[in-house]
Amino acid sequence: MWEQVAEIGSRSQIVVGVTGAFTGAVLAAQTLFQFKLFGLETAAGGLVSVAMLRELGPTITGLMMAGRVGSAMAAEIGTMKVTEQIDALRSMAVNPVDYLVTPRFLAMLISFPLLIAESAAL
Repeated sequence: MWEQVAEIGSRSQIVVGVTGAFTGAVLAAQTLFQFKLFGLETAAGGLVSVAMLRELGPTITGLMMAGRVGSAMAAEIGTMKVTEQIDALRSMAVNPVDYLVTPRFLAMLISFPLLIAESAAL
């Protein structure tokens, strides 16, 4: 399971960090532009930080994780199915879901909050 945490977490940091930084920059620029019209420039920072922490940080992180990690897992398990590795697990009386899916799911539960914090911090 810890191998999957390292795989999911460390390989996703760059994608999540860059996407979160650009999303935050665009949100800050657009919010400041609109708030200047009403003379509320001082309130823009607080709104952007709350919006990134509560809404956009988790959403953007989820989209990036679904795209990057989901496709990698699907490709890996698909390759295992084609090369009959899953059938080999069944022949050894090992449940493929317990052996392949559960560690990946638990790794996502550990990595996802950490990546959300990273995305919101940038």
